[in-house]
Amino acid sequence: MIITKKLQNKTTLIYEKLPHVRSVCIGCWFKAGSINENNSNRGIAHLIEHMLFKGTKKRSAKDIAEELDNIGGNLNAFTSKELTCFFARTLENHLDVAIDVLGDMIINSTFEKIMLEREKKVVLEEIAMYNDSPEDVVHEKLEENIWKEHPISYPISGYKKTVEPLTKEQITDFMAKYYQPDNMVISVAGNFDESLLIQLLEKTFKNFKGTSKLITIEDPVFKTCDIVTPKDVEQTYLSMAFNAYGYDDDRRFALLAASNIFGGGMSSKLFQHVREEKGLVYTIGSTIQAYKNNGMLNVYAGMNKKHLDEVLSCIEVDMREMREKSITEEELNKAKQQLKSGLIMGLESTTARMNSNARTMLLRNKIFDQDDLMGKIDAITNNDVAKVTNDIFVYDNRAISIVTSK
Repeated sequence: MIITKKLQNKTTLIYEKLPHVRSVCIGCWFKAGSINENNSNRGIAHLIEHMLFKGTKKRSAKDIAEELDNIGGNLNAFTSKELTCFFARTLENHLDVAIDVLGDMIINSTFEKIMLEREKKVVLEEIAMYNDSPEDVVHEKLEENIWKEHPISYPISGYKKTVEPLTKEQITDFMAKYYQPDNMVISVAGNFDESLLIQLLEKTFKNFKGTSKLITIEDPVFKTCDIVTPKDVEQTYLSMAFNAYGYDDDRRFALLAASNIFGGGMSSKLFQHVREEKGLVYTIGSTIQAYKNNGMLNVYAGMNKKHLDEVLSCIEVDMREMREKSITEEELNKAKQQLKSGLIMGLESTTARMNSNARTMLLRNKIFDQDDLMGKIDAITNNDVAKVTNDIFVYDNRAISIVTSK
């Protein structure tokens, strides 16, 4: 059973007890990410993620790293376009250590200048690494242009020109706006004593008080585009986008089934047609990217440059077939089984449960357990799939990003 409650400082707590495991995962989430940035501080949310590991009023960066290592646990974090998460996983009897370290990082980080300048260099190396990866570049260029000039279009890591000048004052100001109790969800999954969990959290976060200063961000408008990025590469990389549904739209379940049939695996239409029958690509497929209020169907492929036009033609043919030919009951049932298997197997770890519960609460303001999600998949009909394919699978409404040789 998944339980939600408010702590005294107005933080939302979600916890799911799993008595069959011996570990516990706890994550502290903020509904803030690169979408909350502006042209003068691109990359600041990602830099904050790094800086919270670099020292507090009572722990050095080394202390933070060692404290979880000493008990065999692990400590990590990630930043996305809409969310930021700091999490720890330990054995059940070390939950107190995990909570204390996470609370200290969030409340007491010092952002010392020497550590800030050092960590900026690390982030700049990370940006350079992404720029060296054609798989990252092709998708980043796509998002920059389909959501052009909207905050969600910019890369999470920011740019060299915006990261280098960032100051401690900018960091503390950004955190004062967005990293506050009323904009925070603590998600816990695993084996733990419920009363002890609440006691530890109330004690650790009792002095963490404040109100976030959230602003309304208009939904982005999808734009078609054709972007070609010359790069010193052997293969040609293709990423296509079609305007789709947000995380809070139940039509995305039917779209997941359609994407699975179209390009979800080795038996999908795209893979069988373009790779197995024609041998034009090494990899090809489709996925769904969903943000809170918008999303996209993404089609990707890697190939020899001389095959690009034929690959595009094949994708167009297969998309038209998805729209004009009804899928069979067999195809739908297979897609449902694959979706349910992926869901169940993907939620078998405490980290995945912690992650799923928090993300659903932050983006949908409600909780869905496994039975709820399985029910939504079981309820998909051929008619549902036909509606979303007619809505989304329109080749002329595409956006294309290509990374290819100079």
